[in-house]
Amino acid sequence: QLLVKDPNPHLLYLTRLFVKYNLTLLCGVFIMCPEDPLMFLEEKIREIMETGLDGILWYLSNVFVCSMCCKILKRQCAQVSRSWMLLTQASSIWTDIDFSSVKHKMQDKTVINILKKWRPYVVRLNLRGCSSLHWPSFKSISECKNLQDLNVSECQGLNDESMRLISEGCPALLYLNVSYTDITNGTLRLLSRSFSNLQYLSLAYCRKFTDKGLQYLGSGKGCHKLIYLDLSGCIQISVDGFRYIANSCSGIKHLVINDMPTLTDKCIQALVEKCQQIMSVVFLDSPHLSDVAFKALAECKLVKVRIEGNNRITDLSFKLMSKSCPQIKHLYMADCQKITDVSLKTISPLKYILVLNLADCVRISDAGLRPFLEGSSGTKLRELNFTNCIHVTDASLMKIAQRCHNLTYLNIRYCESVTDAGIEPLGNMTSLVSIDISGTTVSDMVKTR
Repeated sequence: QLLVKDPNPHLLYLTRLFVKYNLTLLCGVFIMCPEDPLMFLEEKIREIMETGLDGILWYLSNVFVCSMCCKILKRQCAQVSRSWMLLTQASSIWTDIDFSSVKHKMQDKTVINILKKWRPYVVRLNLRGCSSLHWPSFKSISECKNLQDLNVSECQGLNDESMRLISEGCPALLYLNVSYTDITNGTLRLLSRSFSNLQYLSLAYCRKFTDKGLQYLGSGKGCHKLIYLDLSGCIQISVDGFRYIANSCSGIKHLVINDMPTLTDKCIQALVEKCQQIMSVVFLDSPHLSDVAFKALAECKLVKVRIEGNNRITDLSFKLMSKSCPQIKHLYMADCQKITDVSLKTISPLKYILVLNLADCVRISDAGLRPFLEGSSGTKLRELNFTNCIHVTDASLMKIAQRCHNLTYLNIRYCESVTDAGIEPLGNMTSLVSIDISGTTVSDMVKTR
């Protein structure tokens, strides 16, 4: 009955364990931690690996005390212990290890003990935020020869020497996140020498490398297979740095550069000169980009664009995208004050837009929304966000109810001109899963229907 009400993948996974292992034991897992039984189970497995089976007798007592006397408990301990052992010996459990949820408890000893036993099977390892780890842990990571995905974001103990160990021992690495660490140019040189198959790289908020380090990405074997790059917060990068990236990693498809007040049109132009395969860009809080940058990006056949907090981008950028990016699906242009109804009219012929977010674009009104909603993407839209678009009225909501049969998410917070008359037709939209009408004048009667 529980699974019928809530087909959670974690519950399904634990149900399979019911059949394979000990039903009583796993029911106890739900009793001890109903809010997240799978995480509780993982923590207990790690505890067993460190302290042995004796370390969980307290747990067994708590599980069975509700329904059994101590005498029965003693008889069952051997059987339950065997079940735990079988569970912990399943190599498939250890292919994907995520320590981030217990990051404040993680110490070198724990990481070393687990990786020492299961290193041949570890493919994905997440140590995000484990700030207490030092050289011994990173040495253990370097012994995981089949590791493909490594997240050491916010690991304060990580440095160039740690990365040297990892680069020598993990040649199969495809995904690497070293954001918020103290790595320098030395690590970037190692990447090009040792990780020629690297596809995903996050250097976000790493501020101790320079343009010279980015030049290393093209040396040695090079990171020529890189398709995802996150440079958020790396304010030290100049136009030359972006030019070095373009020379070394021309196959980039997904680019994330948030919190970069130093990012200019020339930076984007230098990058796009050779990176012609870019499909998605995210530039949140990069106020100095203008239509000039989008003139360059429009040549890349964009599919996803996310911009926020920009007062220089105008309707011209929408015109450029409409003309050169016919496959675009995701448009997120929040808090761009110069965007007007002209932009919506310009993109109305586009056929594949699924997500449109124009939150805080206060010049948007019904005059622009009507032709867009009646356009080629109207019936395909999945998400719409017009937060604080004060000129959007009931007329637009009625058009949404009429046209957007696949819409699942609608945000019209602080659209002060919206009333009960506009909300009521939305009640007939069977596809709509979430609607945010906070800050509007809609009555409580309509809200509770």
